[in-house]
Amino acid sequence: MKSEANKKKNHYRKVMSNQQENEVALSIFNKLHSLYPGHAWIVQVDNNLCYIKHMLLSAKYGMTTDLFRVTQADNKELMRIGGELLERFNVDRGAMNLEHVMGLKQLASGDAKHYE
Repeated sequence: MKSEANKKKNHYRKVMSNQQENEVALSIFNKLHSLYPGHAWIVQVDNNLCYIKHMLLSAKYGMTTDLFRVTQADNKELMRIGGELLERFNVDRGAMNLEHVMGLKQLASGDAKHYE
């Protein structure tokens, strides 16, 4: 007998329409925004992968993870990904401080300087 977690995991392994992907991406965005309010998150879902970027920090760098991992009810993986992305650019976890983010050192590409 399949566990509830395996059933849910297999549900997200199915091919989704563009509309379904957009709905899941919006749901993930809303959860991410509730964890780290005010940040310029971009969430894209494609082929059971989830791409997360912070557009004020970098249009180039972001995080990619398995869709199932960020759709769990406890939000632990989503909290880890969002927090790690913020910390890479020396931005505190929590609500966005626009003055701090806009004051970050910039690379020639226009991205904020991140830890190497």
